[in-house]
Amino acid sequence: MGKVLEVLMQLQKIDLNADSMNAGERLGEEKLSELTEEIGRATESIAEIEAETGTLTESKNESSETIRVSTEKIKADQQKLNSIKNDKQYKALTKEIKSAENASRLAEMEMASVTEKLTEREEELAKVRALLDEKSAEKEKLSGESETTKKENAEAIEKLNAEKETIAKDVSPSLIKKYDMIRQRRSGLGVVNVLNEACQGCFIQIPPQLYLQLMKGTEEIITCPHCHRILYCKTEES
Repeated sequence: MGKVLEVLMQLQKIDLNADSMNAGERLGEEKLSELTEEIGRATESIAEIEAETGTLTESKNESSETIRVSTEKIKADQQKLNSIKNDKQYKALTKEIKSAENASRLAEMEMASVTEKLTEREEELAKVRALLDEKSAEKEKLSGESETTKKENAEAIEKLNAEKETIAKDVSPSLIKKYDMIRQRRSGLGVVNVLNEACQGCFIQIPPQLYLQLMKGTEEIITCPHCHRILYCKTEES
């Protein structure tokens, strides 16, 4: 294997290491973004449930007030019955009592239904609040870890770049530019091995002539005719 290829492989090892660090940071940022969205949804859900429980509570209070007013009216009207001697007035008052009793029963049924719904929503609210607390704590922890990782990665990548700059002095700028361009276009792999006469970047057979050149350990830079990655052939000697 030629000296230039060895240098390019060293550069790629450094670049892949940096890529791994950057990928880890991106995953952390994506997770933070997901947590932020979950927290936002939970916050919105809490606001909606609180508004609903507020409406249900008002309805429950209205039913309670209807029951109270109806009960007081029934009690007062029943007391009046004892002093009424006119049949027409008696029937009218009796009708009012029945109407008040019906209103009270309907209010009691409505209150029971509302109370059941209110209990369900309050339970749901407790669950969502617990989820919000959990996700908020998770986000806070991850944010701290992410900041630490970014700082450590920045220091490590700075060292890698310095190392890369030193190594790259042995290779022409035009070749470095070509290598970088291939890496950008080919998922970070600019230099790949040839195994069983197939490029290990695209896994397509290369022409026999190129394979023979690689086997001889030529100093010439040979690229894959299909994916255009720089090729090398790792033999027992190399």
